[in-house]
Amino acid sequence: MTQSKTLQLQFEDNHILSLACGQHNENLARIEQALDVSLDSFGNQITIAGPAEAMQQAGDVLKNLYKQLASGDGGEGTVSRQLIDDMLRMAEHG
Repeated sequence: MTQSKTLQLQFEDNHILSLACGQHNENLARIEQALDVSLDSFGNQITIAGPAEAMQQAGDVLKNLYKQLASGDGGEGTVSRQLIDDMLRMAEHG
């Protein structure tokens, strides 16, 4: 049986992180469903729980999404479901 562990990510800008999380954390929920992880956000931190490979993938998605929003490539301050799905595919397939 694989033991679940946690990974904690900390982000600099709470506003950008809130955009990455989505309204009512809908983007986090999408990542949780796709990768079978648990994501908890508090302040500027997100804690990821689950199998090691899935946690790494979720962390990669969140970091890449945050970077894209921070660079101004996120459009009008919203994140589309398509963007989340694209990032999930990139994380899953390297």
